Amino acid sequence: MNLVYSFPLILLLTLMNGLGAGVAAAAAAQDFAAVERSVRQAMPSTRIDSVTPSPIAGLVEVVADRNVFYADTSGRWLLVGHLYDLETASDVTAERKSRLTRIAWEDLPLDAAVRHGQGPLKLAVFSDPDCPWCRRLNDTLRQAEDIEVWEIMFPVPALHPEARVKSAHILCDAQPAEALARVMGGKESDGVPPSAECIERSLQRIDRAMAFGRTHGIQGTPTLVAPDGRVRSGYLPVDELRAWIRQGETESGQ
Repeated sequence: MNLVYSFPLILLLTLMNGLGAGVAAAAAAQDFAAVERSVRQAMPSTRIDSVTPSPIAGLVEVVADRNVFYADTSGRWLLVGHLYDLETASDVTAERKSRLTRIAWEDLPLDAAVRHGQGPLKLAVFSDPDCPWCRRLNDTLRQAEDIEVWEIMFPVPALHPEARVKSAHILCDAQPAEALARVMGGKESDGVPPSAECIERSLQRIDRAMAFGRTHGIQGTPTLVAPDGRVRSGYLPVDELRAWIRQGETESGQ
């Protein structure tokens, strides 16, 4: 299979101009199962999750491990790039990727989370207690008065070797939200030392959360999850964070 790396807008205009009515009619008449077989045979070493029609006649959408690219219906040409809808000024590929990476709220490993804050808005955060940007985000969220936060313990041992055990101590604390605030503030946890049994149970919950994150493509902290399942990485100032959370409400109301 030939790879085509593209300048998205220019390529899209070229494809739109180059695909005539005859090509579109031929593509529509094809047995799509045969098209899918052709694409899979051309990419035997790639784990392909789905092959479906794309918005452009003559191209199919190929999804492989949350990546989206496009192939022609013969399976010969592969397009790596973004498709733009010029009529709606939207990035079709980015929107598709966003849907693919969504995580259902009810699937989140909230048994490894610390809940703090209250309000009409809700947010989950995969967080490492030794991560500098997680600490900054935690401080920002605590100053907000309208966001209920579920902070999922997601240590990154390669960067912060002590974070996994710190996370377990936080979950075992009689007041986990206060314990999280202390650790995020750079202080040592205090109070009665937790039992070995509690630490072990908490480590198991944390390990399950880490496995969940890896399965869903979460590679760093902080990673944010909105109630509608949208996922994004990194710190956001509180106003931008509120707008991002509310974006799901706007989309669902359309």
